[in-house]
Amino acid sequence: MAKTKKEHYVPQCYLRNFSNSSEKINVFDKLKMQTRINQAIKDVAAEDGFYEIKIKQILESLEEEQQIKAKQDIAKIINDDKLDTIIDLIDSEQHVEKIFLSNMESKFSNLLKNIIERADQANIWFKENCFALNLEEKELLSICMVLQVLRTRSHRNSIEMMLKDVTS
Repeated sequence: MAKTKKEHYVPQCYLRNFSNSSEKINVFDKLKMQTRINQAIKDVAAEDGFYEIKIKQILESLEEEQQIKAKQDIAKIINDDKLDTIIDLIDSEQHVEKIFLSNMESKFSNLLKNIIERADQANIWFKENCFALNLEEKELLSICMVLQVLRTRSHRNSIEMMLKDVTS
């Protein structure tokens, strides 16, 4: 698998629903308090290496005794004694972006398409009196919403702090 550089914290399939025909959207940057017009979706709500958490780097910053204890603690948490192999995989293979999120995003994309199609075809009576989602779709949408909360900068910072706490 090729290494992904730019990782999106808002799925592109979601952003496309707000785009013009050339896959561009207007965005408001909360940090800089400015609006940017006609931004390519591939460049919006993304950051280089956003999901990369360099566990090796964190461990290497510790003294040897702390490293040993931290590795033991992490091995207990993940319930596996092949910790070095797992850390190498996590650090190098981009499991969060490539495997987990890409799988969820394809399901989310299909769900969004179905919801939008249904809404476009529905008459007013149906929209006011019928359920738009079946139970399976509600569950999937709930999972996608929770994942979106977990994809925020503040949650990412919390994970890094937790790893540092575990290793100290």
